[in-house]
Amino acid sequence: MAYQKGQLVTKSGKWYVRYYEKGKRVSSALGSLTDFPNERDILPVKDDFMRKVNQASGTELSAGTTVGAFTQEVYLPKGNSTYGIEFVDHDERAHTFWGITFPPSA
Repeated sequence: MAYQKGQLVTKSGKWYVRYYEKGKRVSSALGSLTDFPNERDILPVKDDFMRKVNQASGTELSAGTTVGAFTQEVYLPKGNSTYGIEFVDHDERAHTFWGITFPPSA
């Protein structure tokens, strides 16, 4: 399952977070509007809850996650192809693009 941020909603005086579990949308109560009157107050609770959801589904991001790994494992749904673009100088020497150094082709 893909990494999820969750969606905050209020209903009947409570904060809920919506997310997907086994392909179905579910919601879990996080706290009351009395205890957490503003969205900024409940955000740390939601973030902690969603961290546990993502850990349980094996989609937690680590500090060393690369853009490529994130794209393939999290951003794109399973089964979709990814494409890359190769940038080559006319003399095929190493160069930089957006601050990334590309080594010469072997």
